[in-house]
Amino acid sequence: MIHARKITQRAAVMKHFFLPALTVVAFPALSLPFAHAEPGDFSLGLGAAISESPYAGVGTQVNPIPLIKYEGERFYVNGVTAGYHLINTESFSLDAIVALQMDGIDRDDFGRRELARNGIDRDLLEDRDNGIDAGLAAKLRGAAGQLEGVAKNDISGASDGYSLNLEYAYPFTWGKTRFKPNIGATHMSGNLVNYYYGTLKEEEQRGIARY
Repeated sequence: MIHARKITQRAAVMKHFFLPALTVVAFPALSLPFAHAEPGDFSLGLGAAISESPYAGVGTQVNPIPLIKYEGERFYVNGVTAGYHLINTESFSLDAIVALQMDGIDRDDFGRRELARNGIDRDLLEDRDNGIDAGLAAKLRGAAGQLEGVAKNDISGASDGYSLNLEYAYPFTWGKTRFKPNIGATHMSGNLVNYYYGTLKEEEQRGIARY
């Protein structure tokens, strides 16, 4: 009975401490069109990512995002990702990429009262730093749509974790508007999940329950 109670308490803490973020939407405040960028094209803008924070007491977050787009014959920049085309044909591309990981948060931004209700002392937590990922991105394009796979690993020493992402999209144009419905799945390593959405060893040593 005690064991079952501990499991229930941990589930409650997970629910109120780290919740999965559901929605991220970018709204360009100033940008130049780059839907069909030609080699050498450059555009610059500013946007915002609006999301319901996965962290207790933080609420809705609005984070500025640079909308940078540059497309060269080999090198390109798209938002927070820079890449180099190792292979680039009409139907297939393989890129080496470097990207920002922007899930970091200062512990002072956590809700002290919300954490205290679940038995967590905010002062025992560590900051979560933004990171830099490097990896490979492959994209297969055809009449049935496009399939993209991305493998990235943290190289900044923030989480030391990796992620694997697979996405299918079917871009189409209606009038002067271009749509890109997509569906995908992401696998994150234990190090990545624990760093941004779980507990650290240092925190566990201070008495924070592991989950």
